[in-house]
Amino acid sequence: MARFEVVVARDKRLAYTEQLRGAFSKLNLSEPDMDTIINQANSFPAKDRLRIGQAYSSSLFIQWFLSLGPSMLLIHGDFDVKKYPGISPLSVQSVQMVQAMRAYKDEDTASLVFFCGQPLGPPEDKNTGATGLMLSFIQQLRKQRPFSVPDSPGWGITRDGIKNGDLKVLKTLFAAMVREVPDLPIILVIDGVPPYDQSQCRFYEVLDMLIKLAKDEELGGHCIKILLSSPTKTSRELQSRFQAQNGILSIGLINAEEGKEEGKEEGKEEGKGEVAS
Repeated sequence: MARFEVVVARDKRLAYTEQLRGAFSKLNLSEPDMDTIINQANSFPAKDRLRIGQAYSSSLFIQWFLSLGPSMLLIHGDFDVKKYPGISPLSVQSVQMVQAMRAYKDEDTASLVFFCGQPLGPPEDKNTGATGLMLSFIQQLRKQRPFSVPDSPGWGITRDGIKNGDLKVLKTLFAAMVREVPDLPIILVIDGVPPYDQSQCRFYEVLDMLIKLAKDEELGGHCIKILLSSPTKTSRELQSRFQAQNGILSIGLINAEEGKEEGKEEGKEEGKGEVAS
């Protein structure tokens, strides 16, 4: 009798997993178009690309990337939003970083990326906004780790909830998928956040869930790193989630500091010239 119950329970789990996978197959989601972003790189001024490179080689970024535990970083550009309303040099850097991780650390790390400035559908479509962000992360994680699909109905995840883009169901599903892949470091990159940096699109519901997940001690060996980037300064509400960890990197400040150092060096050289004369 006990063996029969075990078999029935197993079959129920398999049927449940197949239901969820069936729902996934009908989502018709496209991957972030990273090739298009890379192709745009040459159209950006070289000086802008150079400044972004300096940010990604800074000590704060390296600390975020190499830290053993969960970490969060928000990168602020100092560009004119009219110049880069969607994709920016920061987007290109995000693509290069994610592609490098997928190429060299595919077995050890899952890297998920979403570009807020590159909609995956029309404004009214569920593939945009907070729902689109969540669906994209779910799809990417499932692709990189097929066995992450949960097998327990206890999560309250339904096929209709996935199909209809129910944000509450999608958040629960993503958290469940993360728990199905123990000890897997996960890097989450969200680029070009200004269009989503507003309460009406429910972006903060997703971000707060991701932050809570990163801090969840029950995940044990999990290491979740969150990176947000913006071509301009973001709202105080968004910054408040990163200030406690000293996790805000401002490209404008980096450039200002470098300008001061260059000024000091030039002053020294001028001083030497005066002494020599």
